[in-house]
Amino acid sequence: MAKILLFSMLVVLLTPLVPAQDLTVSGRVSAQEDGTGLPGINVIVKGTTIGTTTDVDGNYRISQVQPNAVMIFSSIGYVSEEVEVNGRSVIDVVMVRDITALEEVVVVAFGTSQKAAVTGALESIKSEDIIRQQQANVSKAIQGLVPGLQVLDGNGQPGSAGGFLIRGIGSLEAGNGPLIVVDGAVFNGSLSQLNASDIESINVLKDASSAALYGSRAGNGVVLVTTKQGTDRETTYTINAQAGFTETLNPNDFRVMNTAEYVEYYREAIINSGQDPDDTGSGFFLPVNQEFDTDWIEEALQTGTFNKYDFTASGGNEKTSFFSSLGYFYQEGTILATDFERVNGTLNLKHQASDKFDLGGKIQVTYSSADNLISEGGRSGQFSGAFETAPTEPIFATPDLIGGPDEGAGYNFEIPSNARHNPVATAVLNSNTTETWATNNNFNLGYNFTPEIRGEALANYYFFSTTNRETIGKLYRAETDDGTAVEERITGNTFNFIGTLAYKKELENHGFGLKLGFENTRQRLNSLDVTTNNFTFPNLNAVGFGNNVVLQDIGSDFEGLSVAGFFGRVNYSFRDKLFFEGSIRRDGASNFGPDTRWGTFGAVGMSYILSEEQFIKDLSFFNHLKLRVSYGSSGNNNFGQFLWRDLYKPDVIFTTGPGPENANSGVGTLDPSNPNLRWEKNLQFDAGVDFTIFDNKVSGSLDYFRRVSQDLLFAKPLSLTTGFEEVIVNSDAEILNTGIEVSLGLFPVRNDDFVWRVDANFAFYNQEITSIPDEVVFTTNIWQEGGRSDNWYLQRYAGVDPNTGDALFLTADEVSTTDYNGDEDRVIVGQRTPDTYGGITNALEYKGISLSFMFYYSFGSDGYFNLAQDLSTDGGSFPANQWSNVLNRWQQPGDITDVPRALVNNPNGDLVSTRYLYDESFIRLQNVSLGYSLPKAITGKLGMSAISVNVTGQNLWISTDFPGYDPTSASNSNFDESYPLARTITFGVNLSF
Repeated sequence: MAKILLFSMLVVLLTPLVPAQDLTVSGRVSAQEDGTGLPGINVIVKGTTIGTTTDVDGNYRISQVQPNAVMIFSSIGYVSEEVEVNGRSVIDVVMVRDITALEEVVVVAFGTSQKAAVTGALESIKSEDIIRQQQANVSKAIQGLVPGLQVLDGNGQPGSAGGFLIRGIGSLEAGNGPLIVVDGAVFNGSLSQLNASDIESINVLKDASSAALYGSRAGNGVVLVTTKQGTDRETTYTINAQAGFTETLNPNDFRVMNTAEYVEYYREAIINSGQDPDDTGSGFFLPVNQEFDTDWIEEALQTGTFNKYDFTASGGNEKTSFFSSLGYFYQEGTILATDFERVNGTLNLKHQASDKFDLGGKIQVTYSSADNLISEGGRSGQFSGAFETAPTEPIFATPDLIGGPDEGAGYNFEIPSNARHNPVATAVLNSNTTETWATNNNFNLGYNFTPEIRGEALANYYFFSTTNRETIGKLYRAETDDGTAVEERITGNTFNFIGTLAYKKELENHGFGLKLGFENTRQRLNSLDVTTNNFTFPNLNAVGFGNNVVLQDIGSDFEGLSVAGFFGRVNYSFRDKLFFEGSIRRDGASNFGPDTRWGTFGAVGMSYILSEEQFIKDLSFFNHLKLRVSYGSSGNNNFGQFLWRDLYKPDVIFTTGPGPENANSGVGTLDPSNPNLRWEKNLQFDAGVDFTIFDNKVSGSLDYFRRVSQDLLFAKPLSLTTGFEEVIVNSDAEILNTGIEVSLGLFPVRNDDFVWRVDANFAFYNQEITSIPDEVVFTTNIWQEGGRSDNWYLQRYAGVDPNTGDALFLTADEVSTTDYNGDEDRVIVGQRTPDTYGGITNALEYKGISLSFMFYYSFGSDGYFNLAQDLSTDGGSFPANQWSNVLNRWQQPGDITDVPRALVNNPNGDLVSTRYLYDESFIRLQNVSLGYSLPKAITGKLGMSAISVNVTGQNLWISTDFPGYDPTSASNSNFDESYPLARTITFGVNLSF
C-alpha cells in the first residue's frame, strides 16, 4: 500500500515536467462583411515561427500547436485577431476589415499608394459595399457612401445613369461632372455599361493634391473605378442570382381627380365663367352623370420585375492570373412598356513573363437594350399623358367611337383633353428604344529596369454604337401623319495612351519617389438621323417603310476632341510618418486655339502621422492620428469643341432682292469664333485629419476645403445686329465653394460571435459668386455678385384673396397684389442643391447571419414642381384633369385657402411663381439587406466552398414634404422625360466552388 501511495505522489509531482501533447489545429477564416472565405491570411502561433496561410477558400491547417498557445490571424486591411487555443483542434475566425487600414494599398492617379502615404482627400469604396446595393447602375450603388460625392439620381428609368457632383457646382456653364477613369484610362461611356459585380473598388479623388495629375480635366474631381483581377491560387467559381420586383414609390399619395371630383370641379369652373355646363352647344358641355371612371395613372403604372445573374471564374498561378465574368441583367420598369436589358462579358489577364517584364489586358463587351418613355417630338407619353387625360374617358373605344375597321386598333381616341392622346394606346402602339453595343479594351506592359526603376505603358480603346428608334404607329389616331419613325445612329470611340517611368528608393529613414509620364486622349463621335412618315402598313414602322422624307428630315453631326499632357509627381517620406508630395501637369486640348491651347496645373500636399510621436502614444486612446494639408490647381475644358474657330452650316437662305426668285441657298456661319478661349481653372485648398481611437473601435476623418473657380467659360449675349445671339468667352466671374466633410466609422460591439459596425458621412456646403462683371438674369434664376449660381429667382405667391378667390402675389417691395409681374417682382427664394447630405449605414453580423441598412438624407434644396404647375391651372386647361389639391379651392367669400377659385379657360392659372416651389429635403431608407451564410460543415458536404442567401430592399421608405412621387425628380425641366424612383425587393443566392 505504501508503494502504491509513493508511486501516485511521484506521478503528481512529475506531471508538470511531462510536455503536453501538441495539437493539429484547423479551421476557416471568413470575412465579417459577407461570410466568404479569406485567402492569404497569415496564421502563426504567438512567440514561435510556426505558421501558415489560408487557402483560396479561407481554410488553414497548422501542426505542433500546444493546447495553451495563442494563435494570431493577420492580414493587411483587416484587424488582427489573437485567439487562445484552450485545447481546441477546430478554430474558425471571423475577421473584420480594419477601418484604419494604414497599410492598405489604394488606387491613386496613375498608380497605387499605401493609404498612410496619401496626402490628399481620397475616399475608397470596396466591392462588397457596391454589390450590397443590388443596383443596375454603378453610380446609384454608391450614393450615400462617400462624403462630398452627390449622386444625381432624378430618373428611375431602368438602366438610366446617375450623374455626380463632387464638392458642389464649380462652373457657371461648363460641365460640373467629375472625370471618370476605369482601370487607368479615361472612360467616356455610361456607367450603366459596367457590371457592379465586376468592380473591385471605386476611389473618389476630391482635392487638388489627389487629382492634380489629371490636370486639365480634374477640376470637378475624379472617380477611379478598378475592376477585379485574378489571383495566383486555384480557380474559384461563383454564381450569383437575384430576382425580385419593383413598384412606384408615392410617399404623399400624389393623385389626380377621379370622375366625381372632376365633374364637380369643372362644372363649377364653367359656371364661374358664365357658361352653362348643360348646354350641348356651348363648347363646355359636361353632364353630371358619367359612365366611366378611368384611373389613367394606375393604368400607366405596373409592378415591374428585377433579374440579375452573374458567373465569375478567377484564379491562376505564380506566372499568370485571370478574372472572367458573364453577367445578365433585366429590369422591367414600373411604367408600362419600359424596361432595360444588359449582357456583360469581361476577361482580365495578367502574366509575369520574367522577373523584369509583365503584361496584361482586359476585354469587356456590353450589349444593352432599353424601352424608354415615349416622348419624341414633345408628344404626350404613356406616363405624362396619364396625368391630364380626363377620367371620364374609357381606354377602349365604345361602338359609337370606332370609325372604321382597324382604326385605332380598338382604342379610344375621341378624347377631348390632352390632344386626343390615349396613354395606354401610346405604350402599346408606339415605341422608343435604345440599343447599344460597347467594348472597352486595355493592353498594358510593365518593365523593371532595376529594382528602383519601372516603366509602364497602357493603351486603351473604347468603342460604342447606339441606335435610337422612336415610332408613332399608323394606328395611333392621335397623330395625323399616318405613322412616324425616327432613327438615330451614333458611333463613337476613344483612344488613350499613357506611358510612365517611375523611380523609387527606400533608405533607412527616408523614402523617395518620382513618376514622369505622358498621356494622349482622342475622342470621336459621329451621328446620323432620319425622320419619315406616311406608312402603308400599320405594323411596319421602320424608317425605310415611310413614304415621305425631305432633306430637312435628315441630319448628321460630328464631334472630336484631343488632349495631350505631360506630368510629373515627386514623393518624399521621413520615417514613414511625414510625407510630402508635389505634382505638375501641362495639357494641351483641341477645345482651344493655338495660342491658348496649353495650360499648366499642379499641387502640393503634406501629411503627418502624429500618432508615431511619443506624446501621442502616451495618450492611450489614440491608435492613429494623421494630419493632411494640400493646395493646387486643376482645369475644366468640358464646354464643347471647335468654339475657337469658324464653323459653318449648309442650306442657309439669303436674298439678293425682293421676291422668292431672289432667295438663294448657301453656307453661313454657325457661331462666332473666339480664338482667345482658355482653360477654366479651379484652385483648391484642403485641410484634413484622420483618426482612430479606443482600440480601433472608432475611426473617422474631417476635411475642410476652399475651392475657387476662375476664368469661367460663359455665353455672353450679343446684339442681334451682329447676326448672332451669343459668343463663348472666358468671364472674369469667380465662384467660391467651401465646405466641411465628416466620415465616421465605429464598432459598438465586436467579438467572436457578434459584430456591429456603423459608418456615417456628412457633408456641409456653401457656394457664392464672389465676382461677376454683369448681372445675368434667366427665366427662373439670376447670377449676381454675392449670390449663388443655383438659386431660384421667382415672384412670390401669396395665397388667395378670401373675398374674391383670386390668386395673390407679392411685389419686390412686399406688397400683396393680384397683378402678376414675373419679371420686375422676382426675388431669390431658394436654391437647387442641398446645404447638407450624407448617409448612415449599420452592418450587423452574428454567426453567419448578416443585416445591413442605410439611410440617406439631403436637406436644404428646393425644387420647382413642373407637374404641379401643369395640373393646377385653376380651370385654365379645361378639359384636362387636375391635381387633387385643387379640391381645396376657394368657393365662397371668407374661404381661407391657397388654391384660387376655378374658372374655365383661366388665363392666369399656371403663372410661374413660388406656388409650385417645394422643399426637396428628404430622408430615405435606401438599402436593407438580410443574408445568411451556411456553415462550412454543410457547404463542404455539398462540395461547395460557400453558400449564402439574401433578401435586399431598395428605396423602401422616404420622408419628405415634397408632394410628388420623389423629390429627386422635382427639378427636371421637362416632366415628360422624368421617371419616379422605384421601390425594389430582390431575393438572391450566391454560390462559390
